Amino acid sequence: VADFYDRYEREKRKRALVDFDDLLIQAADAMENDPSFAAAQRWRFRHLFVDEYQDLNPLQERLLRAWLGDRKDLAVVGDPNQAIYGWNGADASYLTNFAAQHPGSEVIRLEHSYRSTAEILTVAASSLGLELGVSLPAPTRTGGAAPSIKGYANELDEAAAIVRAIHDNHGPSKPWSAQAILIRTNAQSAPIEAAMRRSAIPYRVRGATSLLDDPYTKNLLKQLDRLNEPLATTISDLDVRVGEMRAELAAVKAPGETDDNDTKSDAGAVDDTSSLGHRLAISEQIVALGRDLLVTDPTARTSGFVGWLKTTLNDGHQVGRDCVTISTFHAAKGLEWEVVHVAGLEAGYVPITHARSPEAKLEERRLLYVALTRAADVLSCTWAAQRTFASQTVSRKPSPWLAQLGSTISELEDSTKLISNPKEVLAQVRNSLHDRPRSSLAVRDIELERKLRVVLREWRAREAFRRNTVATVVLSDLALDGLARHRPTTTGELESLAELGWATREQYGALLLSLIASQLCDDKPSDLEDDRCASS
Repeated sequence: VADFYDRYEREKRKRALVDFDDLLIQAADAMENDPSFAAAQRWRFRHLFVDEYQDLNPLQERLLRAWLGDRKDLAVVGDPNQAIYGWNGADASYLTNFAAQHPGSEVIRLEHSYRSTAEILTVAASSLGLELGVSLPAPTRTGGAAPSIKGYANELDEAAAIVRAIHDNHGPSKPWSAQAILIRTNAQSAPIEAAMRRSAIPYRVRGATSLLDDPYTKNLLKQLDRLNEPLATTISDLDVRVGEMRAELAAVKAPGETDDNDTKSDAGAVDDTSSLGHRLAISEQIVALGRDLLVTDPTARTSGFVGWLKTTLNDGHQVGRDCVTISTFHAAKGLEWEVVHVAGLEAGYVPITHARSPEAKLEERRLLYVALTRAADVLSCTWAAQRTFASQTVSRKPSPWLAQLGSTISELEDSTKLISNPKEVLAQVRNSLHDRPRSSLAVRDIELERKLRVVLREWRAREAFRRNTVATVVLSDLALDGLARHRPTTTGELESLAELGWATREQYGALLLSLIASQLCDDKPSDLEDDRCASS
């Protein structure tokens, strides 16, 4: 890393460029070394206010002190529970030790939350851990719905479920813009964006620039626009090119492995690799979007695809329209929505894989807290048991913190009184976890739903093969999803399942109840066995 950084610094000097850190360094140097310049700046900016003070890093603090001089005209606002920029050198102790570092300052504690319901705030607080020493704001809004946690077989099912939930929470008095989907990394957005486009839900990706503004995209679309051929042919050819670019990228030597120590050669290697990776990423997106269109219009032609693509991408990224926001946890900081869907809550994402030290994991907890507290009224959390990375399908596990969230949700659902103090609920959860395994709560329910989906899919495939028909004729995806989520155990419950048609219920009702019952009994802890399991 030091070798790369040294080459980066040399290349900046060669090109006479500065980055954002350089701007701070040079500003601080100027203030510290030029009294006239410092005096002019302090006269011009006489009162300083700093928001998100818990995210201040040493370089920023140095500039702030240089700007402040011997004055005391400084006001800061922050929340140590939302310190999420440790990777950038941020140090929350600048906030927690503010009174000691600035003698005579007044500390005003903001001890109430006016955004989230008590239920959301309580569940979010549990993400910080169940230690009662954590300082938490008191809720001012009570009587809301408890947040939910649901797991799905794969990222496509998860995305489809999120889209359904967005539709359910949309109406005349509930605009699209009142909802957001929050993810840990930008890479998680692809299946969600595809599901949003298929459902014609307007959305924007916060902080993203439109694909259409990229020069390589413009050139590629210009070439595609000249092709008067089936889109399927074009996408197939482009996919072959994507494979070739992947092979090219894998063959490119990393700058640190080259025998040529010349800075110019090193910079060229970095530029070549970066350019190839950039072109590959764009081509992969174009292929994915082409496949999206082919799902709804298998006869689409390439010339029409270009127009469709421009319309789709412009609709998907326009700021100011009534649309759902897709954002990373970090980019959502400081924002709020009535309804928030937090997706991809899996080990490896939450906490992120490279967060190995205790402090890094604590920061990941705080980042999850930030994401959960973006919701005012409705909060849903989801995860997927499988994800596809490149062409490889990988099994996933729920975030290790979901069990704690699930325990808190269960405690809220069991409570018959309004929640006025989250700490009371967290204390009850902490005590209850001594008496029951964490996996016996929401995560157990999530695992059961996932297993039941697998069982139902396997049965459906066998029955479709036996009848020489397609699987969805035997049991629709909507019906399968409803069975896995609601898990009916009686004929009456089966009849009340709106997703299941009368013909399917008549033909397979008894068998479906048997399949569900067998999974319920297999999953039930030995101390909770009931007569139904004994008789089955």
